[in-house]
Amino acid sequence: MSGIDHVLLTRFNLPTGGLEGLVRAREGWLRERIDLFERYCAPSVAGQQDADVTWIVYLDPASPQWLLDRIAPYAEQGLLHPVLREVVGVPELREDIAALVPRSSDILLTTNLDNDDGLAVDFCARIAAAAKGAAPGRAALYATRGLVLADDGLFVLRDRHNAFCSVRESWHDPVTSWSEYHNELPRVMPTIELDGPPSWLQVVHTGNVSNRVRGRLVAPSAHRSRFAVPLEAREPTARELLVDRTVTSSARRLRDGGRATARRAGLRLLGKDGYAAAKAGLREARSTLHDGPTSLVNLCFHGIGEPGRELEPGEETYWIDRTTFAEILDLVRDRPDVRLSFDDANASDATIALPELLARGLTASFFVVAGRLDQPGSLTSDQVRQLHAAGMTIGNHGMTHCPWRGLGRLDQDREYVAAREAIAAVIGAPVHDAALPLGRYDRRVVDRLRTLDYRSVHTSDRRRAREGRWLQPRYSIHSGDTAAWVEQELLRPPSVAAHARGALVGTAKRWR
Repeated sequence: MSGIDHVLLTRFNLPTGGLEGLVRAREGWLRERIDLFERYCAPSVAGQQDADVTWIVYLDPASPQWLLDRIAPYAEQGLLHPVLREVVGVPELREDIAALVPRSSDILLTTNLDNDDGLAVDFCARIAAAAKGAAPGRAALYATRGLVLADDGLFVLRDRHNAFCSVRESWHDPVTSWSEYHNELPRVMPTIELDGPPSWLQVVHTGNVSNRVRGRLVAPSAHRSRFAVPLEAREPTARELLVDRTVTSSARRLRDGGRATARRAGLRLLGKDGYAAAKAGLREARSTLHDGPTSLVNLCFHGIGEPGRELEPGEETYWIDRTTFAEILDLVRDRPDVRLSFDDANASDATIALPELLARGLTASFFVVAGRLDQPGSLTSDQVRQLHAAGMTIGNHGMTHCPWRGLGRLDQDREYVAAREAIAAVIGAPVHDAALPLGRYDRRVVDRLRTLDYRSVHTSDRRRAREGRWLQPRYSIHSGDTAAWVEQELLRPPSVAAHARGALVGTAKRWR
């Protein structure tokens, strides 16, 4: 065989963690991303010249139908192959490439392409030619120059080990360009760097994981012929070009150099996985500290008084006496930054909690285990309707009170969807909110719940929350806690270290 088999690999909305997971958690991320995909990414692949390439685009199986409908025309045109997977590792990549790529040579070339980026019209031809002419064996390839499009203008950037990375290797046991972070490939294999004119385009926008301008300001007119996508930036004046070349671009280089040094140190110290989790957690901690006035304390109760049913192992530690409950309510009744919730659908929610709440003019959220309704010691359907009629929020706590982490699709449907529908049927109104049984979750739980349009999801992460955030951490009240302890430990502003520690814990859960 002769030639080369070239494959573009794109993660569209695969479940991810770390810093990218935090960005993807924004409302509207998918709609913004498909707009960018249609404006820059897809046209740039369609515009490749003198290249024969197969494009595989990975999507979450739980993707909303409107997204799949937007992707479908590109598949029908033969531009790309959409593949639905929750997880994509080396085995899955090998399987999909073997199934979708018509093998015509002994050399496999894989290239990463992010869904909001673009390629110069000769990108694939240049990379394929370099891979074909390279010495036998596995090697990473980079076209080192590209463009960065931002509101401030168009910038040319030399990035030796950029995200448009490629790996050339044999068809036998390939690892692909996704086997390492793009800038870590040179650590594990030989590298080929291609200089020359700009070969790729990055677009700075609100959904970027690395959302910053890099490089040196240039005139768009000098580069439009190399790209099949719009380079919509104004032409800079001669003075602007001079100031950027002599002052601003130097400052950007110093900033980027410091970031690169810190990143290398973090990777050496924490490893790939630990670095990703730490970076995301610190970002969230900084954001939380800046949002002090809007921070919330979510207190979660489970059972009050004497249980009326057999408790699960360890559940007794979440039951408190009536006097302590009343004292905590008295403590927080005039605190607008405190929100109350109740889990597990215990009968005490209606017989004890509701009267005490109403006596103080308080409201709360009650997260119901649908499968426990009308069982001894648990809420009856009439009591759930009573809570709802009294102005309380009714949410979903699953069908069986099993942990949601690690569930298969059928079990997810039972806990996330069927339970929600059953509760909605009881109260005669939609159920918009959920609480995680036993507080256990990971990125797959979070991503699936987002596709189901829950308004908020409540955790047990024991840290402050922020008003309006989709994910709401809570402090569970335990047996032995007192009103004085709640005031001292939970209602006082936490230290900077506690902020960072709590954010890191939540990030690690979402990332894993």
